[in-house]
Amino acid sequence: MAEKEESSSSWIDPSLLVGLGLVAAGAIYYLASRRERERISVPIDNQSIELSGGVRISRYCVNEELLAYKYEDSQTLYEAFMRGKRVSNDGHCLGWRETKTSPYQWLKYSEVEERFMNFGSGLSKIGVAAGQETFLGVYSSNCIEWTITEQSCHAYSRIVVALYDTLGPEAVAHIINQATIECIVCHSSHGNVIANVSGMCKHIEESIVLSPGDCHISFLPLAHMMERCVQVVVFMNGLKLGYMFGDIKNLVNDIQVLKPTIFISVPRLLNRIYDKVLSGVNSNKTKKWLFDTAFKSKLSEVKRGILRRDSIWDYIVFGNIQKLLGGNVRLIITGSAPISERVVYFYQVAFGCYIVEGYGQTETSSGCTMSLPADTTCGHVGPPVPSAKVKLVDVPDLNYFASNGEGEICFKGPSCTSGYFKEEEKTKALIDEDGWVHSGDIGKWLPNGALKITDRVKHIFKLSQGLYIAPEKVENVCSRSPFIAQMFLYGDSLRSSCVAIVVPDEEVLTQWAGEHDKGGKSFEELCTDEEVKKAIFDDLYNVGKRDGLSSLEIPKAIELTSTAFSVENDLLTPTFKLKRPAARTKYMPDIVEMYSQLPA
Repeated sequence: MAEKEESSSSWIDPSLLVGLGLVAAGAIYYLASRRERERISVPIDNQSIELSGGVRISRYCVNEELLAYKYEDSQTLYEAFMRGKRVSNDGHCLGWRETKTSPYQWLKYSEVEERFMNFGSGLSKIGVAAGQETFLGVYSSNCIEWTITEQSCHAYSRIVVALYDTLGPEAVAHIINQATIECIVCHSSHGNVIANVSGMCKHIEESIVLSPGDCHISFLPLAHMMERCVQVVVFMNGLKLGYMFGDIKNLVNDIQVLKPTIFISVPRLLNRIYDKVLSGVNSNKTKKWLFDTAFKSKLSEVKRGILRRDSIWDYIVFGNIQKLLGGNVRLIITGSAPISERVVYFYQVAFGCYIVEGYGQTETSSGCTMSLPADTTCGHVGPPVPSAKVKLVDVPDLNYFASNGEGEICFKGPSCTSGYFKEEEKTKALIDEDGWVHSGDIGKWLPNGALKITDRVKHIFKLSQGLYIAPEKVENVCSRSPFIAQMFLYGDSLRSSCVAIVVPDEEVLTQWAGEHDKGGKSFEELCTDEEVKKAIFDDLYNVGKRDGLSSLEIPKAIELTSTAFSVENDLLTPTFKLKRPAARTKYMPDIVEMYSQLPA
């Protein structure tokens, strides 16, 4: 009888019993430690103020006036740095690593000040005049010398010309020689940048109080306005800033050593981390069950506006995941492309941190709208920040009308540019007679006063039956398939369907191949396998249908390539956006071949 009882219970996995015990403990702890939603002064369901003419502003604006600066002693970029030196009590300012394995070394605010003042003085000594007529180019990847050069320009009133180090020597020489610098904003007090960073700080301060203990890791190109503005926020509030060591492939190691509290990233990198975690979770049934149980429990809190990392699930399940980003991240800011709801919820749940999605352009000194940290809903870029007005204007050719809450997004305010340097015609195309900067993006107002981005005006194409397709929207939905790392959607106005070039996720595809008797094939060979193509197409189709795409938006044919879109092969911009004309040219033979296999 004893033998029979033993055999009947032998199927129980000991790890499952442990998991059940943890779930029971978690449930008891959860019920004993429930929290209330964070309370802020802005209603989550009514986030912006609508003025006459469809113009919207932030609810943080006092007497409907836009914010030009946040602190009386920080009205220029030089003053912002000096304020940071004071409020941090001359704390750590800039950090770097000598090697991949070495710890971070730090310069204090006073040491950085001494270096940039000496550098600025040295430039004057060799004949580089101080003042607004002097342009100083910076051609480098992110490093302390970049920031010291920029700060010296602020101190001596020179103008920084930020050049992407990916442009190459010939392109840089052409820009310098021709002086056709399209995206440089010249202003005597740096008022546009100060207004922008002041608006950002005001926008988040009810949820995130920045202090000298906070730390940011710099890895996005400093030629990109978003990274430059974040650095001003860092300096103005006396925070620390550490630089990535050389190679983006070593970024995660840098993060784990530096342990930043603020993480500025693009969706592409956030998606990679998400995919890596989910791949590990799905490798074991017990692990997956425990993760799903913990995730569901914390997600219910997130949807009630509660973010934390001290629950029983953080100790049992999410603690090791949090260590991927150093364990201290409390704010993630993302932009440049849409990010999916499931990825946003993943970071809110697993990392217990705020994740804020911003939207803006170089011409607006970066972000002009930003989701509120306390708003845990997804799929929008929030209300205007206090330094900008936003309105939508009609685009009748595409059937968008402001009266319906849809149209081209336009900005106005102290954070916006006065025009392109020595480019009068381009300035006229950018800024209308009433001073509104036209973004070229399509957006819509949501009932809660937040803005949702639909697509770029110039990217939208029309199929032969008259349907307009927004490719970025479709690409972002289809890329939720775990098989897809990158995608380029194309539509011919003489055809009734779309086609796509797909770069598969190598890790996911390799794992799938091992489970389907194709483990001996290389990644390049898998990308030419028809069975692989069908599996990826089927998953893409199912994801598209699941997430609301119409049958005409989903590509009817795909072609796989093992070569990722990158800055180096000229298919991505330095801010990792797809160069559609370049992609169209490169893949036109594949596009023609795909269309030849489809009905006319």
